Amino acid sequence: MFVRVLEKTVRRRGLLERGDRVLVAVSGGPDSVALLRGLIELRSRYDLSLTVGHFNHGLRGAASDAEERFVAELALKAGLELRTGRMPTASVRPRGRSLEDWCREHRYAFLDATAREIQAGKIALGHHRRDQAETVLMNLLRGSGIEGLKGILPIRDGRYIRPLLDTDPAEIRAFLESRSLSFRNDASNRDIRHLRNRIRHDLLPRLETVYNPAIVHGISRMAEIAGLENDFMESVLPEAYASAGGREGQGGVRFDIPAFLTLHEAIQNRLILLVVRRLIGAPSGLTHAHIQLVRNLLGRSGYAEVHLAGGITATRSYDHLSFQQTADVSSPASRSQHRPSRLRRKGTDAEAGFQFDVPIPGVLSLAPGCRLRFEVAGVTRPVPTGREIACLDYERIRFPLVCR
Repeated sequence: MFVRVLEKTVRRRGLLERGDRVLVAVSGGPDSVALLRGLIELRSRYDLSLTVGHFNHGLRGAASDAEERFVAELALKAGLELRTGRMPTASVRPRGRSLEDWCREHRYAFLDATAREIQAGKIALGHHRRDQAETVLMNLLRGSGIEGLKGILPIRDGRYIRPLLDTDPAEIRAFLESRSLSFRNDASNRDIRHLRNRIRHDLLPRLETVYNPAIVHGISRMAEIAGLENDFMESVLPEAYASAGGREGQGGVRFDIPAFLTLHEAIQNRLILLVVRRLIGAPSGLTHAHIQLVRNLLGRSGYAEVHLAGGITATRSYDHLSFQQTADVSSPASRSQHRPSRLRRKGTDAEAGFQFDVPIPGVLSLAPGCRLRFEVAGVTRPVPTGREIACLDYERIRFPLVCR
């Protein structure tokens, strides 16, 4: 049953072609072990060349090393080549980056580099249907738009494939039992300090028990629909870009505001995201609040500017809206920081308001003679006090910080 569902997913979603060389990411957990065995059983039908890839994050000491040895034994028994990677010992997580994101960045960098080395056209990951539901719920809680509701894509960048997205964990466990396959459990998956784990062990089971026992399948269908609609939105952007007078030059992008405003608001928002991503060459980190900062410019006259995530400055100069990269964002640390936005006024003076992205470290100028300095400092005793001093626990801060 498991292998039939796996092959159906591969065919329906166009994940594999005959003769593909595939790097299979194997952590040692039940999902990746089942994925590896399933692809081994499909190997002859698709003439696949399989390589096992394992990344040791080193977060759990001896347990992490034991998982690496377990995966090595799996590859040896299957007669497959094994490629391994480890978290750099000198790697220092930038302030404001979550441990989960930091590890993910290194893991995917390892997979990308390994795939290039062995000339693998596909990288197979073991995400299943329940992972999809957890991801969509997590994005929903964060207030994501349709891009977040599409969840985990079955194929990304033409090479990351997820053949288990139509498979449930119960089906995976049954398959492992039928093949007498062992696996390893990662104890950190039960740490409810992480949002995903709280959704996995608390929210999603409650939704199934109280509201809809088939909610995982429902969320999975919704994600697929959202993905199709998102694809359509992306497909109309080139024409919208041209009709808004979009043009590149001097390291930036410029639009004609009158033409830009004729577009539907949803398309305007997409164009803003598109331009920022194009300028920084990576996921933008742009939020709905950042997009609103740009939209506020459109209602102004004369000259005005705002500073966005990723070191991007958006400027209104009469009938033109321009985006320019004004800060170095080549490192993950710098990408996680945000420069301050200038004062934006709306309506009468009595309604004047402002919103600034807080630079850490850095100085924020609110008005002439009014400045706030932000810095990261080690714990000192006694803790500095005073009317003009505030000390916050850096590890508990949620970024980005905003001053309003």
